Amino acid sequence: MKSHSNIPIQERMRVTLCLSFIGGFLETYTYCLHGGVFANAQTGNLVLLALSIMQKNGKAGYYLVSVCAFILGVFISESLCKKLSNKNKSSWLSVLVLVEAVILGIIPFLPTSPTNLVVNILVPLVCSLQFNGFQRTHGLVCNTVLCTANLRNASQHLYHALANRDFEKVRTSAKYFVMIGIFVIGASVSFATIHLIGKYSIWICSILLIIVHFILNPLKKGIESK
Repeated sequence: MKSHSNIPIQERMRVTLCLSFIGGFLETYTYCLHGGVFANAQTGNLVLLALSIMQKNGKAGYYLVSVCAFILGVFISESLCKKLSNKNKSSWLSVLVLVEAVILGIIPFLPTSPTNLVVNILVPLVCSLQFNGFQRTHGLVCNTVLCTANLRNASQHLYHALANRDFEKVRTSAKYFVMIGIFVIGASVSFATIHLIGKYSIWICSILLIIVHFILNPLKKGIESK
């Protein structure tokens, strides 16, 4: 097991938990305020795209645009990685989270009536940036915008912990369950704050992303000064 000092800063738990909270928050935000859509993942959109094509109901373009926005997010994150990774990984990730913060920060300023499509493009874009940029915590593969893979990993490690009486597997399983719990808390806080401040609640995510930016930056400055 890695000591805490040997864990890359972008893989430390405080970063992962902030991002998991944002993942849950955005799922509830788009569902409650923007057309009953879960915009973080694209599996549902691909299924709905296929159904729309078969039913010829004219909504295929709506789902295709969301899928394309997710693909664009991967392109943007890979481009940032290519341009900035000559320094260190946290340097391009710190830029990436600022891009996310700005995108989410402008959403409340968009006109209310026509924004379902626009928001359901912007949120998948942000989730794609986050999904592609942050894929590990403490060396473990993880996902901060979805729970399915984390739930599978948590369950697998828990099984091996019980079957083999392996305490380290218990610790690993617990990390995944904590991520899932924070995701659910993010979804709950989103619901509560939507009822208090409406569409402006998404600024909570922008603030957390700015905090993540400053968490990542000390490593960048330290390395560049050497």
